[in-house]
Amino acid sequence: AYLAKLDYINREKPEDTNQRAATINSAYDTFKNAITGATNLRKLESGDETKQKHDLQWDRLYRGMVQVCLDRDSNQEALEYAEANKARNLAEVIAQKQEIPETLKPIAFSEITQLLTPNTALIEWYITDEEIITFVLTYPDVLTVHRSRQWDELMALVDEYRADYKKSIKEKNTHWQTQLAAYLQRLAEILQITTILPSESTRLILIPHWLLHLFPLHALPLSEGEFLLDRFTQGIQYAPSCQLLQQITIHPNFDQLLALQNPTEDLDFADVEVTSIAPKFAISQIIAGAEASKINLLEQYLEQLENAHCAHFSCHGSFNADDPLKSYLILSGGIITKDPPQPPSETPEEKDRYVAWREGKTADIDKCLTLAEIFGLRLKQCRLVVLSACETALIDTENRSDYIGLPTGFLYAGAMGTLASLWPVNDLSTALIMIKFYEVLQPGVSIGKALHDTQQWFKSAMTPDLLEWVKGSDSFDGEQKEGVTEYLERYELTVKPYGDVYHWGAFCAIGL
Repeated sequence: AYLAKLDYINREKPEDTNQRAATINSAYDTFKNAITGATNLRKLESGDETKQKHDLQWDRLYRGMVQVCLDRDSNQEALEYAEANKARNLAEVIAQKQEIPETLKPIAFSEITQLLTPNTALIEWYITDEEIITFVLTYPDVLTVHRSRQWDELMALVDEYRADYKKSIKEKNTHWQTQLAAYLQRLAEILQITTILPSESTRLILIPHWLLHLFPLHALPLSEGEFLLDRFTQGIQYAPSCQLLQQITIHPNFDQLLALQNPTEDLDFADVEVTSIAPKFAISQIIAGAEASKINLLEQYLEQLENAHCAHFSCHGSFNADDPLKSYLILSGGIITKDPPQPPSETPEEKDRYVAWREGKTADIDKCLTLAEIFGLRLKQCRLVVLSACETALIDTENRSDYIGLPTGFLYAGAMGTLASLWPVNDLSTALIMIKFYEVLQPGVSIGKALHDTQQWFKSAMTPDLLEWVKGSDSFDGEQKEGVTEYLERYELTVKPYGDVYHWGAFCAIGL
């Protein structure tokens, strides 16, 4: 009955002011009652399939409510409902994996404003079936709303981007990579990014929605040679929602490292990456090569992991779009180069154990660290988790209100923040970016600021700049300097080896 009335209200667009006001108020009451009823009904339902079926209908209610609130000029309430929609599904998925279910209560506008400091702005997107809604919040509580009808243009861009991405990965070519800058230019125009940006702030919190999670929004072009990250000198940080940002626990200490180093022993520069980073910590535990197995991590080294101030994973990773909780980080023994074994009587668990990975190889999920297992961790003092691997920032976009991906798991497990990637990354450029990032991440420097400075430097650095840095940095030993220098000297002196957004823009700072 609620959805039938919703359709009726959407069809009626009266021109008379009083009639329009009456229709909007009727819609408001309808959606409010519907959302209350749906929330109560959810508590009585059982079975993931039943809940997922209703999710699709309930999302329509929230999308309708956000639009009606905006039509009533209730912008703050619109933001609250947009937040409630995002937080609801995340809370439910997290609760399903915990022995003691936990509930995220809807966040109020007054609580959202408390996330800001005088130099900080927040941009939150919400995509309905008709428009792209952008909430821009500046200190102390100034909220501006932009509504765009370029929905069709966004859907067309995403379809083209995804198709090109998948084809390039499958065919092992660089077409998607070479077109990335053009895709981001189109996205910047669709989002009207130059129009909506606050002018005074130096730090930015981005809360994307649905399909916008696929893109490095910090790398959106603004003008000739200028990108979004150039405008915010104190850094850009992402969050799944204000709700989740609000509940992050602050962990100030940063002198204990646990690092997984090249578990599959096939990443040429992962060893350089980890051994260059480890000396920057007073206490470091490196789990390298074959020793970096899931059994060792979750048994022998579990205490070190749960008490680490920084957890660094230099390995392979993959996002599972069909079953996000089975997204994984590949540990020792996690890659099968031959056909997986076929037991005589294959159970559902065995059938799901082996998944196609890349380059004709298969991943053994039982030997990988999955998102479901990450939800069960308890990171007691972790300031930062670095996922120096491929596709670690991708999330489930089938349900537009979900934010289920590897960063979510680590944030829920207790980490303050994560660094994660949006696509398959280059081994050497990633290693160098990580080493530079830790050099910049000095006491008092935020994760967002450190990543900002690192990315800004790499997109501008020419070959002589890179060579000078490597030769003069104490992060590398003599042998490492020789190896990296030999590789960098292959580039012309007048080029920027990692000036393409594919290299410098892959990683996002998520959380605090």
